Amino acid sequence: MKKTLISSILLSTLVLGGAQAFAADTDTATNLTTEGSIQFEAGGTTDPENPGEEPKEPEITDPNKPNPDPDPEEKPEKPGDKPGGTINPNQGELKLEFAPNFQFDKQKVSNETVTYSAVPTTYGEEGQETYKPLFAQVSDLRIPSLDEMTLSKWSLTLSATAFKGYDGEGKEVADLAAGSKIQLNDIMLVNSKNTETTDKESKTLELTGADAAQTIAKDGKQGLSVIRFGESQEMTDKAEYKGVQLVVPGKVSQSSIQGVTYKTALTWNLNAGDVSTEEVGTPSV
Repeated sequence: MKKTLISSILLSTLVLGGAQAFAADTDTATNLTTEGSIQFEAGGTTDPENPGEEPKEPEITDPNKPNPDPDPEEKPEKPGDKPGGTINPNQGELKLEFAPNFQFDKQKVSNETVTYSAVPTTYGEEGQETYKPLFAQVSDLRIPSLDEMTLSKWSLTLSATAFKGYDGEGKEVADLAAGSKIQLNDIMLVNSKNTETTDKESKTLELTGADAAQTIAKDGKQGLSVIRFGESQEMTDKAEYKGVQLVVPGKVSQSSIQGVTYKTALTWNLNAGDVSTEEVGTPSV
């Protein structure tokens, strides 16, 4: 009961963070829409400052070790934490609490195929930032009924649309030539009820919408879980992060327009499967 109560408090805290662009009216407790973005400029030496859109500041768990029952004395608030994504304001026993944006910043045009890494989860004050892998967060607070003593395990899918170009006022002005792909590396499902993790997986996300949805986590369990993209580590240089990457052919980046931000809609769907009668069996009372 204590963990359930504290998880409820945590969920209330999460709601205060709001949501970023691309959040759809149809979002529910089990699905969210976030965004991926990239902007191109004339080719040449890479900009060392690597400017990009600044993420929001919701309160979320640690992507390396989810903990539904944090001790405030051991985990003080850190002003300036910037996970960057969308927090789910909808309530449900099975809930996709948080999903990340994939921000690829401003990049130089190239005549070759180039792989760009997303900005990782950012913590700390400006000038003292540390970085951790991008992640999604799921809470499963369901309990079985007498006639169904086994809960179905959940899975999480992700799809992405083609990149569309938007001007400074948010008006759609251009498309980016087809051919880019998002690579998700070292995907790991970590659950708070135990230290078990799934085997690492890598997935390629075609930018064609829902028809190309990938299952990025399966056999999810009760409790608080994170789906982490990349090795469990804390980084001082965001260039070390390789968990989420965008592969862009030269012909694609050269089709871009200066000053236009290109965005893809990332659709995250949390699904609870069916439990077979053989698995449930007959409860004893």
